[in-house]
Amino acid sequence: MNVIVRSHHVRITESLKEYAKKKINKLEHFFGHIQQISVNLQINSSSASLDQQEASAMILCSGAVIKATQVSEDMYSSIDLLYDKLAIQLKKYKEKIKKHKGNLPSNSYVEAPASNKKDVKAVNKGVERYIPKPMGAEDAAEILSSEKLNFLVFRNLKEKICVIYRS
Repeated sequence: MNVIVRSHHVRITESLKEYAKKKINKLEHFFGHIQQISVNLQINSSSASLDQQEASAMILCSGAVIKATQVSEDMYSSIDLLYDKLAIQLKKYKEKIKKHKGNLPSNSYVEAPASNKKDVKAVNKGVERYIPKPMGAEDAAEILSSEKLNFLVFRNLKEKICVIYRS
């Protein structure tokens, strides 16, 4: 993971830069697929109030870009608040990925009926082992035994990809 710390309108001290890197490196604990993190530190000055210390970050990870900004009167507290905000966003993103992967169709395995050992030894080379039309497990078992194949990949009636093999 690559962490880049930049500053705008402020001279960044080495201790502040190291603090930001150390704090932001802890985000890898929440999500391991982070490629790069860019942290920008700046001071927003306005005539109506005190100077505002702003810390913002952009995380590049596999499949997403996560951004956050925090403002406070102290740069160290801005970095701490930024860390908290990014940790929450990374947790949400990780849960979203887990939830999405959990809904993917899983492969179903059905054993073929027992047959002679002679059928198992015969292998047809060049025979297509994937049947594109949907079929039931019984039909697939029948094709498996009639074609003398070791396994067959097919779509079941619910449109899920299944594999049937000899035991």
